[in-house]
Amino acid sequence: MGPTVTQVPVKQTPAPPPPPPPPRKDVDPGVRQPELHQGKTEVPPPERYVVHEVEQGETLTEVSRRYQTTVPLLEAANPQLSGPDQLEIGQKVNVPLGADYGREPTPDVVEPGQTLAELAREHPGVNVQDIAGANRHRIPNPDRIRVGQQLWVPAERPATPLEQKVQGTDDAAAELERAQKAYDALPSGTNGGVLTEVYQGVQHATDKLKTAVQGELDERVKGALPSGAKPTEDDYQRAGQQIKERYQSDPVATQRLEGALSSLAGDRFRASPAGQAQTLIQQARGAGDVPKQVAELNQRLKGAPPEVREAVLNSEGGKKFFQDAAAWATEPLAGGSASQADKKAREEFNGAGQQAPGALTMERLEQLTQGVDPALAAQLTGEAIPTLEKYVNDYRAEVSGQPLGQAGMANLLKVLDRGADTPAGQANLDKVAQLGLYTRDAIRLHVSGGGSPAYAVALAKHAKVDAATVLQEAYDGAAGYRAQIADTAKAYSAHVDELGWLVQNHGGAMTPEQLQQAIADYTKEKGPDWDAKGKELQNTLAAQGETLQKQLLALQQLPAGTPGREEALTAALNDPASSLALNTAWEKNPELLKGVQGDRTLAFFADPTVKGSAKLLDTGRKLLTDLTTQFVKRNVLSELETFNPNDPASVQKTRDAVSKLRNSNLAKLLGVSTKEMDQATEALTKSMPSAGDSADDIARKMRTLNTELEAIGDQVTGRLGFDPADSKRGLKAFDKSTVSGQVLRGVGMLLGGVGMMASATAVVNDPSLKSWLKLTGDGLGMTQKGLELAVGMGKLDEASVLGKAGSSLVGRLLGAGMAVFDLWSAAESAQSGDYTSAGLYGAGAVGGVTAALFTGPVGWAGLALVGISAAGLAIWGGVKESRKHEPDSDGGTSMRFLQHAGLTEQAARALTDQSGEGYSVVPLLSRYAQLKGMKLEDPQQQQKLVNWINGMSADQLAALRNNLHHTADDFDGDPSRLPLTADSDRLEVPDIASRPWFTRFGDRGPKSIAQLEAQLAVLQIPTLAP
Repeated sequence: MGPTVTQVPVKQTPAPPPPPPPPRKDVDPGVRQPELHQGKTEVPPPERYVVHEVEQGETLTEVSRRYQTTVPLLEAANPQLSGPDQLEIGQKVNVPLGADYGREPTPDVVEPGQTLAELAREHPGVNVQDIAGANRHRIPNPDRIRVGQQLWVPAERPATPLEQKVQGTDDAAAELERAQKAYDALPSGTNGGVLTEVYQGVQHATDKLKTAVQGELDERVKGALPSGAKPTEDDYQRAGQQIKERYQSDPVATQRLEGALSSLAGDRFRASPAGQAQTLIQQARGAGDVPKQVAELNQRLKGAPPEVREAVLNSEGGKKFFQDAAAWATEPLAGGSASQADKKAREEFNGAGQQAPGALTMERLEQLTQGVDPALAAQLTGEAIPTLEKYVNDYRAEVSGQPLGQAGMANLLKVLDRGADTPAGQANLDKVAQLGLYTRDAIRLHVSGGGSPAYAVALAKHAKVDAATVLQEAYDGAAGYRAQIADTAKAYSAHVDELGWLVQNHGGAMTPEQLQQAIADYTKEKGPDWDAKGKELQNTLAAQGETLQKQLLALQQLPAGTPGREEALTAALNDPASSLALNTAWEKNPELLKGVQGDRTLAFFADPTVKGSAKLLDTGRKLLTDLTTQFVKRNVLSELETFNPNDPASVQKTRDAVSKLRNSNLAKLLGVSTKEMDQATEALTKSMPSAGDSADDIARKMRTLNTELEAIGDQVTGRLGFDPADSKRGLKAFDKSTVSGQVLRGVGMLLGGVGMMASATAVVNDPSLKSWLKLTGDGLGMTQKGLELAVGMGKLDEASVLGKAGSSLVGRLLGAGMAVFDLWSAAESAQSGDYTSAGLYGAGAVGGVTAALFTGPVGWAGLALVGISAAGLAIWGGVKESRKHEPDSDGGTSMRFLQHAGLTEQAARALTDQSGEGYSVVPLLSRYAQLKGMKLEDPQQQQKLVNWINGMSADQLAALRNNLHHTADDFDGDPSRLPLTADSDRLEVPDIASRPWFTRFGDRGPKSIAQLEAQLAVLQIPTLAP
């Protein structure tokens, strides 16, 4: 209700002041100051001034509100004033008007029965507070105004956001009032349809009020909090109370408002983490029996935000849910009473043994935690442990011995594993270990089946068991699991045996594109079952590698010096099959090397008792290099694809990626100090291309990077090198022969390459990019082979105009760069720069490029070849079965594979003829081309080799092949043993010419390129020209 109007005759208020005097030019500069206009500069002068004559009781604040200006602005316009609260009656005050200044008010007279609110409604954009503030000396109490009283009404102004929301609430409340009155006014017996329609109007108006109140609540809360602050429920409650105060004189409206506020509070709760958690728990409760309830909750939590998951775990409703589930699991334990549990079991299971209650409880707990999120599994287990503790102690007091039995112990170990990666799970391990629960062989069987030795590690800390016996079971179990990995690796290698032989022997004569197509066609020819089997074996091996990593991390938690610890860890790292499994896992699941998992893995390998163990052999030391390059690939290189020096956000993202090299465990692994790694990372960051850099600018930055890397640190031993002997030499931190030196230079080269492509302002073709990378690589001290792989060589043809290449080209550059990192891990082939003739590493290198650059069937096959060969597990290199890969034996598979190089069917058929010991001569022909200076990754140069072979007659090619058969057998199939010249050339070259029949009949194997070219002359075949 509005205020009561008192009908009291009043004397008419004098008319408004006369027209204003001319503008006060002398004060214009003062009123235009930015600080008087919210920082706005170049404010125009006032359009005009009015002179206000001060009345009794007026203040400068009231005057400012009447004219919709500010006290500071009035003070600036009236330097003669001594202070805002020291006005005199009749004193003249200049008021500047116009845009950015004040606005002139209008007078109005109170009519009989009119309230101030009703008066305000007659002036759009003006509210009761505006009028009251502009007339404070005349109406000290806004609820008491007089008929005939003249009031100043401020000019209409845009409503503030809050005022708009307030008006929205008031309008919605009025609409609901009208709708409710319409419904209440319906006479009894009103038609049902009409009744429903009018009632729906009430519901619609109720919804509108709720929406309007929500808007006002949000605006009030926003205005009351600092920018960016997150509101609490208390903030909403205070804002709601402010709204209710506006309606305190209207009980009915207040009741409706409270309904809207209550409904909104319910909505906020349901949307909050606690509310969502409550909903999820209620839904899970309705899923059926306890196992179904847990499974339902687990399923619903999979897509839930972290804060909701936390609320489920920590809310009262969540705790009660897990307590109830644990109570069901431990129900056979009869609350912890061994005698009561035994009695209950004998009644229910017809004379069951004393271990039945414990075994049944573990079976139920295993059922509840199977496939469940680790945090949920740990929570469930933790709720069950108190009853288990009570039962175990009571059992031992009454019966003695182990209360779970073999099956129960096996299930307990599974349950503990499922939450072991969480803090709560670790606490569970320790609590159960303190009980000393243990049965013979349970740990060995658990670990050999892929379980974690974490319980054995925890159990060994307590005096209730023989620690040596427990740990030996864990060590034996780990060895048993590695035996399973070895079986998988053997099957994996056998599955790609033929493909490995083809890639090793024929792949070197192909460009990357040709090899890609050859492998893709081979895969298609082998059929979907072969392809699926290969992927299945690879996935199995990756899963085994992930499990092995967890086992190693658990065993590392044993104190250094624990008997058997070092032997168990190094045995795994020295095992080629385990190395293959770990590398495959890292390739298939990059998350294993990111975040907390990645840091834990680095810490494991950087542990001095692991990295520095005298028992670590070449395979184990190589695994350290593999981990380093994999870590950099997954955490740094994978983030570089979007690097654009012209985009600040992209630059920052790239800086953040590079900063991941500032990792103390990575530094320890590489044998450099944290300070040295920080210095190198800073140098790398400074070398990043900037907006507008030319190719020369970027190359210059790379040379500076190399200089700065060379200067970091002192010459000390212990640096991680590609050669195991490097750790014994005194080397600087980022010497070019160290893994750290090549990794940092490789990242710098890729940053420069991607940055150059993003920054290029002119058309850049492929050769210029290759030349730039060659120049950059020379400055960085990288090998030519590494640079060729980084460019991807032939992979750039389809996008020769780099300005149009986009992410595709950048991706290929990075993909090839990652292949460089793979090659660095394959020590011999990386350092020799000759992956087609480096024995088993040759196939691995080609596979590495394939895996990095291509997708589809080639990707998994390439990963298989590089992994198997790098681990030294390839069996194809040892094949000495003559004719196995000849057309009559393999159905033409080898011939069709080789034809992808561009050879004619006649030439390919001739070259698939194997030597007496089963070797191919193609690697020797590729070796000849390379020693003549040809780069077979370059399509044009590779085509020259192909044309040279295709140009031979059938007799010429057959004779050359037969001679090279002898060479292949003499060199045990290793083409790298064929030199450019040999000491025997002095005698052999003239003899080849003087006795040509041996060459013509194919009975003379050349021992050098010089001898080979002498034979070419005899056969009238031109020498190969680069």
